[in-house]
Amino acid sequence: GLCLVSLEPRFGTPWWIPALLGIGGTACLIARVRHQLATFICALVLALLSLAFGTGAETLLPVITLYGVGVRRPAPVAWMCTAVTMAFGAVGAQVLVLRLASGPSLWGSPPLTPRNATFDWLLAYGAISAVLLVTALLGTSVGQRRRYVASLLERAEQLARERDQQAEIASARERERIAREMHDVIAHSLSVMIAMSDGAQAAVQDRPEESRRAIGRVAETGRRTLTEVRRLLGSVREALPASRPLPPQPGAGLLGA
Repeated sequence: GLCLVSLEPRFGTPWWIPALLGIGGTACLIARVRHQLATFICALVLALLSLAFGTGAETLLPVITLYGVGVRRPAPVAWMCTAVTMAFGAVGAQVLVLRLASGPSLWGSPPLTPRNATFDWLLAYGAISAVLLVTALLGTSVGQRRRYVASLLERAEQLARERDQQAEIASARERERIAREMHDVIAHSLSVMIAMSDGAQAAVQDRPEESRRAIGRVAETGRRTLTEVRRLLGSVREALPASRPLPPQPGAGLLGA
């Protein structure tokens, strides 16, 4: 407050004008993350008012907000805002030159002569344009890099989801194949065993030797079927993830259940 009061006799402006501009600039800095375009426009207006009536400190607001627009908005929007800022910069340079020519400047320099006004406007506008172009280039470069990294992360997550889906589909197809193969093996073996058992039962009185051979083939077919079923179930167990707990084999203690 004492600093603002001390500015009044030197700059010829009431102390409350820089105070209001400072409050507005602080509000723009606070709200620039959520409302880039609105704070960008407010920053341009505050910068012009600061050059005309204030201390000129708010001229940094367009640079800060233009960088935020370049980072968080697409490149066409950022360059459009840069063009608008360049137009405001031309007006701001003219306002600054007129203020310097009409009386003591913000920095205590003497008034400018009319012959130097155009040259000083070109110098001021050239400096403003250079700062704005560098800011726009930095903002758009950082924004494009962030969007590129975000797209890479999104693509990686999408590929991970597709990989998991393909793994689930492949696992379901494998289970279907194993189930179909087990059904074929067991159904065929049981049909053979039933046919040979019926034949052995029919020949047990008249041809006991053939009946015994038929019963042996039934036993052999059952063992071969059991081996094939164990092989298929073993492939299923190998396909299970290693972290998945497997129940123990049933023992005599589970006979009642």
